[in-house]
Amino acid sequence: MENKRKIAESGSFEKTEFLKEAIKALDKKEFEQIGNTELWKLLKDGNEQAISYVYDKYIYDLFWFGSQFISDKDLVKDCIQDVFTSLVGSQKSSQHVTFIKAYLYKALYRTIMSRIQKEKKYYQAREIIRKTEGFEVVISTEVRMINDEHYNRRIKLINRELGNLSKRQKQAILHYFYDGFTLDEIAVAMEIKGKNSVSKLIRRGLDAIRNNITSLALMILLVLD
Repeated sequence: MENKRKIAESGSFEKTEFLKEAIKALDKKEFEQIGNTELWKLLKDGNEQAISYVYDKYIYDLFWFGSQFISDKDLVKDCIQDVFTSLVGSQKSSQHVTFIKAYLYKALYRTIMSRIQKEKKYYQAREIIRKTEGFEVVISTEVRMINDEHYNRRIKLINRELGNLSKRQKQAILHYFYDGFTLDEIAVAMEIKGKNSVSKLIRRGLDAIRNNITSLALMILLVLD
């Protein structure tokens, strides 16, 4: 899978003024040592350094995720900014969040879909909505340079097999292998009720390509950064 930072290289991400100020005094080690529950509390309390830390940690993941649904890079970036603006604006919310990255994925998906729904005809005319495309495995530039033929064969096989699945099956499988999400985290990100339903979704996907289950799983682990 192509490095998410490189996928976003086509444009920079502008931080709001409070993020610019917070990053100056940001001690990342301090936040790396606390759990998601405490970090979420800091976010709800409007701790600017905590917000800046989360922004910097997940910005490229979020851009990659949003790009699986729409091809307009600027729109993806706008929606990401909306997610963080909403996060700051909901400090008094009593919502408890255990999986911050999964929550941000869910929030970004909702934001994108809401934006599209408001101007549906406009976005449909521009053909930027990726209804079935997305969540493919892309080989990194570095790997192509090292061993182009060897890895390209594997990528083609992976995408051929994944191409037989529904978009949600592909999404669940790549969240599991690529993001390293637990079943509970996938349930949050995809708004699925319960990890058992997530397990069934992944299992159905793997069953659909059961002739290559083992090789597919191993290759995904080998080629993803």
